[in-house]
Amino acid sequence: MNSDHDELFKFQASPLFIIAQEISITMSKKLLLTLVIAAGISTSTHAQQDPCNNLDFTAPDRLFNAVEYQCSIRVGEMLKMGADPNVTDYLHVTPLIYAAIEDQSLIIEQLIKAEANVDAATHSGVTALIAAAKNGSIHAAQQLIAANAKPDLIDDNAMTALMYAAKNNHADIVDELIKAKANFDLADERGFTALMMASWEGNAAMVEKLLAENATVDIQSSNGYNAQTALIFASDKGHTETVKQLLKANPRTYIRDNFGKSPLDYAKENGHDEIVILLEQYQPPAYSVLPKDKALCQQTFSQQQQQPLFYAIDHDCAEAVNKLVSEGANLNAINGYGYTPLMVAAIQRNPVIAQLLIKANADVNAIEPEYARTALIFASSRGSLEVVNLLLEAGVDDINAKGKWGDSALIEAIFDDHVAIVERLVQANASLDISSRYDLNPLMMASLQSPKVVKYLISIGVDVNEQNKETGETALMTASKRGQYSIIKLLTRAGAQLDIESKNGATAMSMARNPESKLRLKMARYEQLVPQLHKQLEQAVSISDPEVQKLVKQIIDVAPVGYRMTSFERRYMEDKESMLSLPTDAFIVRRMYH
Repeated sequence: MNSDHDELFKFQASPLFIIAQEISITMSKKLLLTLVIAAGISTSTHAQQDPCNNLDFTAPDRLFNAVEYQCSIRVGEMLKMGADPNVTDYLHVTPLIYAAIEDQSLIIEQLIKAEANVDAATHSGVTALIAAAKNGSIHAAQQLIAANAKPDLIDDNAMTALMYAAKNNHADIVDELIKAKANFDLADERGFTALMMASWEGNAAMVEKLLAENATVDIQSSNGYNAQTALIFASDKGHTETVKQLLKANPRTYIRDNFGKSPLDYAKENGHDEIVILLEQYQPPAYSVLPKDKALCQQTFSQQQQQPLFYAIDHDCAEAVNKLVSEGANLNAINGYGYTPLMVAAIQRNPVIAQLLIKANADVNAIEPEYARTALIFASSRGSLEVVNLLLEAGVDDINAKGKWGDSALIEAIFDDHVAIVERLVQANASLDISSRYDLNPLMMASLQSPKVVKYLISIGVDVNEQNKETGETALMTASKRGQYSIIKLLTRAGAQLDIESKNGATAMSMARNPESKLRLKMARYEQLVPQLHKQLEQAVSISDPEVQKLVKQIIDVAPVGYRMTSFERRYMEDKESMLSLPTDAFIVRRMYH
């Protein structure tokens, strides 16, 4: 932003005002008066002085001074005496622009009546309406719009009044600009629209307001700003409520920016789990209207690097694909990687193009020759629920088909933690009695790195203690070996047993890779032992009983109390009453002693 543009929004307070403001915070009025007198200032004179009464009516900057001190009566008098309402200062700022910044409605009214140019702009292109929108000056905005100020003029950054109002969350001014028929889809020098700016800032209510006025949801930024959409901005920044509003407008969630990333990619990359779930579960309407092709798509028929159909799919050129399909392009052709057009659409996560190909009878069961993967396996691995749905609705022959390395669509979705796709495949009767290339069942596969899938599989009742037929290992052992603390917690809370041994005699505890995993396993063991102790004591078993003493020793061994074991034993392990008060939740104990 230009320095003179920033300077526009600053006002100079008088020296006396600054002194008084700074010292009156801590000093009494009497002391303040004494200081003023001591400084040689005649208080009696200044008490009677009003800045508006001391304006020089002959000074070239008289109107600016009157506006600065908010002297509306003096402004009127000066205008009657012939002062030019369109006079400018060294920044080419008019009195009307200054008045708009401060929302001085009486002065604005007089300047407009005196035929001030409501669309006059500073050296940096700022008009009075832009200044009002940026600063939240609602009365000024209303007056300027009523005086037919043009709502779509731009400053040197190509920013309009609407963009500033949306960016700064001035909803009342946006309402006025809506009435003035402002253009919602204009973009600034970066290619950002008002909707993008509101989405970037996380202003969900503003986003809702703009969408209600049919602001275009899928515009991509330009001029080197990575072709990103409002949904990409909101997903990247973690603005959950904004994402919810954008999804109501049925955006193309599969759009990727110049880095090849979609909104889902950004949400996953930044750990915005709630947004990940929203995007994965989003069900778009039928793709009846093709998105307009970007400029790059014009090269589809002239480039020599690829077959035209594969080039068009690679670059998300739906209109070009539609044209090629209607002209009889081979829908089951093979590219250099052995992929069919439908496989490439699945890899690109583009449901619009996938639907075009499926409707034109592309083979949904085609198998890639080298690794035996299908379009369904590709879509499941890439996380495109929309394409998975299209393929299932088209009637794939074998939902459990495996690639060369033994992984089905379900296993691919599990490994990449695409929980929405896992749920959809299970609903479509994908087999849970299936193993991966590593001879792991679905829960074991999820326990490698997919906590959301583990949680889902537990919720549908899979056996958390099922052992691998070859190794005897369980999902808990798998998570322990990988140091997956959150998954260990899920499994142990679901009843995973810690004492199960693999065929070589190892347990989850002996396989644990890091201190945090070992701690979680100890805490799980604690939570299993304490209820057993309470049950024994409630049945009137003596605390000296060997079984009770064995439980006490085991609890002491695993209690998460660090070096404060002596304190823990004195509080909970000395008599029956204290033992019965022992918390069953290991996290409570850990908080007490850490």
